[in-house]
Amino acid sequence: MFTALATNQDYFKDKVPLFVALGPVTKISHTEAAVFKWSADFYSELADACYLFGIHELLGANWLTTTASTLFCSNISIFCELLSELFITHNPELDDNDRFGVYMGH
Repeated sequence: MFTALATNQDYFKDKVPLFVALGPVTKISHTEAAVFKWSADFYSELADACYLFGIHELLGANWLTTTASTLFCSNISIFCELLSELFITHNPELDDNDRFGVYMGH
């Protein structure tokens, strides 16, 4: 259904007034990214805190991930390097710095 709606929007826009679906579930069991390791270790606490504060999405596109990170990365390069260390590995051979902006945009 995801592919059909993405490729044939004109065909489906009168036939499907609302499409609600859960995003794909992934398991990153061998990640070395600090933020994902921390999230896995403290999943119960993180889920309870999100429920308490009404948070339904983590690391989604918002002002912090788009505007603020662009401003900080263009003016303070060390900020961008510290931010990247949370989401990528510490092995430069495995990291694709050209794609990092795309990853952060998603």
